[in-house]
Amino acid sequence: MSLEERVRAATRAAAGTIEQIPDLTPTQTAPAARRLLALPRRWRPWLTPVAAAAAVVTLATALVAVRIIPNGGGVPQSPAAVAPIPGVPEYYVAINWLPKYGSAQGLLVGDTFTGKTIAVPPPAHTQLDMVVGAGDDRTFVAFGTSTVHRSAPGRWWKLTLAPGTARPVRLTRLPITQPEFLVAMALSASGRELAIVTINTALTKRYLGVYSTATGRLLRSWSTTSRLAFSNAFSSTSAFTWIDGDHAITFPALRAVSQPRSSKTTYVQQVRTLDLTAPGSDLMANSHVIWSTSSQPSPPSKNVVTPVSTAFPGGEPGPLPCGEFYPMVSANGKTATCTAPSYGSGGPRQAIWQTYPLPDLLADAGGGTRVYQSTVDLPAGYSLDVETLWVSASGSALLGEWTASPPPVGTMGGEQNSPDYSPQPQVHFGVISHGTFTPLPTPTDAFPLSLGDVAW
Repeated sequence: MSLEERVRAATRAAAGTIEQIPDLTPTQTAPAARRLLALPRRWRPWLTPVAAAAAVVTLATALVAVRIIPNGGGVPQSPAAVAPIPGVPEYYVAINWLPKYGSAQGLLVGDTFTGKTIAVPPPAHTQLDMVVGAGDDRTFVAFGTSTVHRSAPGRWWKLTLAPGTARPVRLTRLPITQPEFLVAMALSASGRELAIVTINTALTKRYLGVYSTATGRLLRSWSTTSRLAFSNAFSSTSAFTWIDGDHAITFPALRAVSQPRSSKTTYVQQVRTLDLTAPGSDLMANSHVIWSTSSQPSPPSKNVVTPVSTAFPGGEPGPLPCGEFYPMVSANGKTATCTAPSYGSGGPRQAIWQTYPLPDLLADAGGGTRVYQSTVDLPAGYSLDVETLWVSASGSALLGEWTASPPPVGTMGGEQNSPDYSPQPQVHFGVISHGTFTPLPTPTDAFPLSLGDVAW
């Protein structure tokens, strides 16, 4: 019996624990509206937040020049498989459409080093929208919404991996009840608690709750009416994570700064930390800042696609060393790392990972330490997108991805494309450690991916 056949058999066997498993006969089902807060998604080719740490382990900067050629030449192709790298998780779980199951939106379990993937169909009448992982590389939680009842509350599902056993995948319903709109979620390193951020239907109050994954019971909760916490002006879940041995949580926020001799307000990016053992239930009052950008306005050219003006009329963002998004804090709470923004398309573009020692209350593009740098020479019209998908608990290694995306069909080089020519994005995925990039397999059915769509 193949691994995928074992997964299917195990999924059927788990039917009693997840109510019902959908018929494996392909059927066409229209995607349901997700019960997720409508936050701006990543706008490729913006560089998005990444995570690493250099305060504990010094990483040398590597300068690498790469030339992209539209037919796929000129760039080393991803390997078919590589030997496992100590400290890097072996498995990941990704949200993906599954053609074998009627294009249902379910999960892919992938092997980081071989590139092999197996499909895990969603529960009946459900599409899975977001996934997060624990620190053991075996425990994951996915959030799903109904494909039948659009107004029904979302549900959470626990995915447990047991490679090499007769039941390698087990999907079970988590007994968590939360009717509000989901903004973000983060699974503790131990896998015993799930932090969930929601917002009420009036969009006036935000809640952060910590739930037991064993019982579904709400263990602690905080709330705020401040629209600056988890603001949709800089939507990113990269800064929402567990640190300090699961004793604290970090989250993104903004700070409004009135500019002298000006009617405008500058909104400064912040990463705040919340001590879970301290008293209090006010999310903003009981947390403190560990990373913040400058209050000086950014040059107008840097704000071309930043949606701050829609969320904060008359406002503008401060300097954005991470582009529109936030850095990710390492699990030890000592560093925050992100990619420097790269604007435009075609020509040489810089893919830069940089890290900041914490606390850093005046982070800018010139601060921190570069841990890896690559110059990518793109053809006309191509854009570059850079992601960090995982970081080790100590910050000594990260999993990074960069994608060279062609222009839309029909606009290649400003001229009409041939109908039978549709260039595909060139995706490169690998381990960044000690200033080097080690390529890993990039399955076409799984990559490119963004944070929230994949977890290790």
